[in-house]
Amino acid sequence: MILRIFIYLLCVLPSFVWAQDPHLSQFFSTPTGINPAFTGITQQTRFNFNFRSQWPQIPGEYLSYQVGYDQGFGESRNGVGLLMSLDQAGSAGVRTIQAQALYAYTLPFEDFAIRAGLMLGYGNRSLNHYQLLFGDQLSQIGLTGSPTQENDLTNINVNYWDVGTGFLFYGESFWLGVSGYHLNRPNQSLVGSEDRLPMQISVHGGYKFVSYGHSRSKRDGYSMALSPGFYYSQQGDLRQLDLGANGFIDPIVVGLWYRGVPIQPSFNSAIVAMAGFRYKGYQFLYSFDTPVGRFASMTGGAHEISMALDLGNFQTRKRFRRRSGIIEFPDLVH
Repeated sequence: MILRIFIYLLCVLPSFVWAQDPHLSQFFSTPTGINPAFTGITQQTRFNFNFRSQWPQIPGEYLSYQVGYDQGFGESRNGVGLLMSLDQAGSAGVRTIQAQALYAYTLPFEDFAIRAGLMLGYGNRSLNHYQLLFGDQLSQIGLTGSPTQENDLTNINVNYWDVGTGFLFYGESFWLGVSGYHLNRPNQSLVGSEDRLPMQISVHGGYKFVSYGHSRSKRDGYSMALSPGFYYSQQGDLRQLDLGANGFIDPIVVGLWYRGVPIQPSFNSAIVAMAGFRYKGYQFLYSFDTPVGRFASMTGGAHEISMALDLGNFQTRKRFRRRSGIIEFPDLVH
């Protein structure tokens, strides 16, 4: 029975993961990764790095890396950014590299703003055949130690263009967004046939409650905050819901989230606990996914780390708001 479950995890679950985009539990720490409309929304120069190790107890764990930059341009209401990602999926050596150029524009109103964003990406998907084992490398006593004689194993990769867009509606204390990725459904097949990547549609939003404390004012910034939110995505037949909240007591950040769709079975359901700190423009967060479900004890959950740097300050954002008339966006983390 244990052997059957192990084979199932190696065969079925990798197919489940490859059929959808990598998903970060700390999606709020890299907002341009879920909606290009977030690009430059803080009106600061922002850098972020994310790392995720998923299912470490399974041979060939799934590793995801993401590096991002975005910048707002003040009264022009424009924002630009770049996002680089690397995903290594399992022991088969499937690797996906993507580079995305991002742009967003804000349309301000008196008490709210609407922001639209575009994403143009270029990707490469490849298979490292040296990590695979073929029949001619086996003998009656074990491995032969010789390279395979299988043909057509070189240049197993494909390049493709990717297009996405998103919209964001927000005020000083709330946000609601919708985004769509892979609108052109790029072909990711590694064997010359057609394997179209399904479109990914997501809806996300939240609300922010803040407290300035007895010794602080709006000029100094708030000292405590609570930000409940949600993130729902659908890609092909796969659905996922993240529901939870982040809390901030200067400078500590904590969060508790649930991932999964309660009304249907899921192999990726989890309780996500997060902790870290935010000091001036520096941010560090760590989270662990405690898996929920039939194979929870065999996967090892997931570890995730994020770091961010914002080159700006509270007073700078307030001065920009007075000059431009654009509502300040409520930060997703603190």
